[in-house]
Amino acid sequence: MATLTYKNIKKEFEPFIGKSSNLIKINLVCSNGDSEGIWAAITDEDKKDYGSHKIDYNIIRIAKLANPPVYIRVGWGTFIPYQLNGYDRPTCVIADIDKKCAVVQDLNDLED
Repeated sequence: MATLTYKNIKKEFEPFIGKSSNLIKINLVCSNGDSEGIWAAITDEDKKDYGSHKIDYNIIRIAKLANPPVYIRVGWGTFIPYQLNGYDRPTCVIADIDKKCAVVQDLNDLED
């Protein structure tokens, strides 16, 4: 079991191996307003919610990066928190990630 804190909400999760069929784009949002779209794998359950265009208010989900972002120095396989935004791209606001909370890295490649 691992834990990430995002927007002062602690999220416990079981690290997972991502599936290429569950890749989505997530916007990493910087404090200066810039953002970067990155590919990330999500769980089967989250993929259903993503396809249903759900909006997360106090729900934190976990994605596994499938490419290294430019704005933050984390690599492929790093787990990040994110929220669904209905028809808009899901987001992860970098400033809202608790820097004291270690981001779990799993070096396994994607399945499929």
